Amino acid sequence: MKKDLEKIEEELKEGADLEAILEKYDWKDFESLVASIFAEKNYRVKTAHRFKHDGRHQVDVLAQGFGEVFCVDCKKWSDRKGKVSALKKSVLEQKLRTQALKNSEGHKTDVYPLIVTLLQEEIETHGNIPVIPVWKLNSFLDEFPQNRKNLHKAD
Repeated sequence: MKKDLEKIEEELKEGADLEAILEKYDWKDFESLVASIFAEKNYRVKTAHRFKHDGRHQVDVLAQGFGEVFCVDCKKWSDRKGKVSALKKSVLEQKLRTQALKNSEGHKTDVYPLIVTLLQEEIETHGNIPVIPVWKLNSFLDEFPQNRKNLHKAD
């Protein structure tokens, strides 16, 4: 994905739109891009992390570092009818997955659910769980220490 990141950066310098560039990549590449952004910020990253707790679960990206864990669900959805309600449902499912992860793996640090999307969505949070476009992920991580108190974390 590093070569893809370099290619994306080059296309952006040439004036291309990030959303248009990312439309060319599949969902797995999108998850890799999200993981790469966390890795660039010095988080330890796992993709397609599977675990069991009251059933089987999978987390698209698990990012650990700086005393916190992000349980990330990546949504590479284009515009479609009913997207807001589908996103709200995904947020609630991610909240449950995050709690299951904390319970199953006994994380001593704070574990935060997060939804990362391809496009800017109509909702930015739902139940204090962020829904952020991939192009805002870097700044979200930079600002996280100041904003963490307002965000949901697993108990």
